[in-house]
Amino acid sequence: MSQSETDDDRADPNWGTEWPEADLFDLADSVRAEEPIEEIAMLLCRSPREVREKIAELEYSGELTRLIEETAANRPAAMRTPSYESELVMFRELWSALRLIRATVEELAPSGAVANDERPGSGPMREADAIIRGIHAIARGGRAVKGVS
Repeated sequence: MSQSETDDDRADPNWGTEWPEADLFDLADSVRAEEPIEEIAMLLCRSPREVREKIAELEYSGELTRLIEETAANRPAAMRTPSYESELVMFRELWSALRLIRATVEELAPSGAVANDERPGSGPMREADAIIRGIHAIARGGRAVKGVS
């Protein structure tokens, strides 16, 4: 099984739960902005597979087009502020940076030193903790350190 298949099958915090209207609008806005499925999944605390399935369902029903149009036309004023937009950009940049750091640490650390059971949406602190354990394993000559924060 490839890594992407494993990531697609992960159970995330919102897995199997109803999609609130706010999440559907976030999904539509992300699709409109052509964001990668993995980023959308992190933002919504869903697996990439669940996001793809919801997009397909909404496309089939014709709801995706309506949601995209409504989102673009009626975004709440709070979501159009420069502050919100800059925070969203920073959130995405944070996750991109953590992915780059993780990839480098995984390259240098012994196999299994960086836990792969972290879930998108679990938060940057949990991801950082997994990366720190990998860095400690590198520094200690390959011995993974459990629970280092």
